[in-house]
Amino acid sequence: NGLPALGTSVSLTVGNAIPGQMAHLFFSIGVSPGGATVLPNGCPLWLDWASFLSFVQLGSNPLLQLPVNATGSASFPLGVPVDVGIIGVPIGFQAAVDDPGVQGFSATEAELAIVGW
Repeated sequence: NGLPALGTSVSLTVGNAIPGQMAHLFFSIGVSPGGATVLPNGCPLWLDWASFLSFVQLGSNPLLQLPVNATGSASFPLGVPVDVGIIGVPIGFQAAVDDPGVQGFSATEAELAIVGW
């Protein structure tokens, strides 16, 4: 909900998930330039793995985790920093939800947000 403008709060919601499981939200700068990488369980990984690892190396955690509620959703609140250096930067988001029925987890498609004023 909401547009990612400097100093605002937005949230990304995962729905239709298995209640009681954990939802994991990952982010990177943009999405993979070569398209999705298909993981061993058949789920597509759309995020740019190199920038994901760069966040880790810079000490920023590009992974958020929340339990899925009884209605099958998890809503991740995100604060957009007040930093003009991130205006116009495309941020890719993708979630995975623990799913014992499909080799561990199911993945969502990617969402792309561009930070604005």
